[in-house]
Amino acid sequence: PRHQQFAQLWLDSTEETVKRYAPILGAYPHPKFDVVENFFQSGYGMPSFTLLGDRVIEYVSAKAMRGGGIPPGYLDHEYVHGWYGNGLFVDYMRGNWCEAITTYLSNYYAVELAGGGPDSPEAVDHRRGVMERFCLRVHGEADIPLRAFITKKEDSDNDIGYGKGSLFFHMVRRATQPDDAAWWRTLATFTKDHVGQVVLWQDWAKAWRPKVGLGGSNGEISMETGPGPFEALAPWLDRPGLPLYSLKFATAAPLDAAAPEGPHEVQVVVDETTPGAPFGGALPIVVYGGEGESAWSVPGVVTMKEREGTARVRVPHPPTRVE
Repeated sequence: PRHQQFAQLWLDSTEETVKRYAPILGAYPHPKFDVVENFFQSGYGMPSFTLLGDRVIEYVSAKAMRGGGIPPGYLDHEYVHGWYGNGLFVDYMRGNWCEAITTYLSNYYAVELAGGGPDSPEAVDHRRGVMERFCLRVHGEADIPLRAFITKKEDSDNDIGYGKGSLFFHMVRRATQPDDAAWWRTLATFTKDHVGQVVLWQDWAKAWRPKVGLGGSNGEISMETGPGPFEALAPWLDRPGLPLYSLKFATAAPLDAAAPEGPHEVQVVVDETTPGAPFGGALPIVVYGGEGESAWSVPGVVTMKEREGTARVRVPHPPTRVE
């Protein structure tokens, strides 16, 4: 083979990828996973293998040699497609959800893991980059609702179905806080229960609706008790574009007037200026302070109600900025 010298790199990276997803998604829904080199330039996830062009392998391997491993969005993305797209099937005429969740669990989640969590600078920068590319490349007739995405033909399609879609699942996850473990359990259960089935956006919505148990021999009977995060975030799924926000004001006051360098409460008020009906939802923020080794950051959430939202965040010292 032309690129035999890269074989061990891909074998080692495949082993790391398998170990990453086993505790998250459970058993791989196919008997094997192969990395197959192709003579034309492709990047496809197939049932039990990925088909990659020779120049794709050459390019990714060169990046890996410089950075210590295959970067997110290549091998891991196609491996996760073993579940989403090749295990849980898509009815494309009714909306393609699989690129959104696959991109979230690979391109984004690998960055979050490496950075140390969703509020790490690396994870925040990744999400900001996704939104920047959307704003730069998605305009006019190319701007369609996420639910209307079918496949990628242009960069703008990528920014909707992959980028905006991945952030949609991040917002669903944020909506379940502070019980992050519950989100991952729901994801794993939904995935396991739907292997071999066609899945629609509304099936994903049902997964995170609150439920109450009604018994059964294994406690498997339950009843939905109300809408869930998909319903709350419906504009992100059913409307084109992104919401527009502006910072109305931010203030900080010491909890103890006699200790001006001690703990403070930060109040942040945000306005939504989106034309038409507001998107609503929740807007994550981070309050920063200190310098160098003494730098710190504290996350918060602005809960939007109609066109205004407020967050109050307690921090250890006087803050310097809010993002």
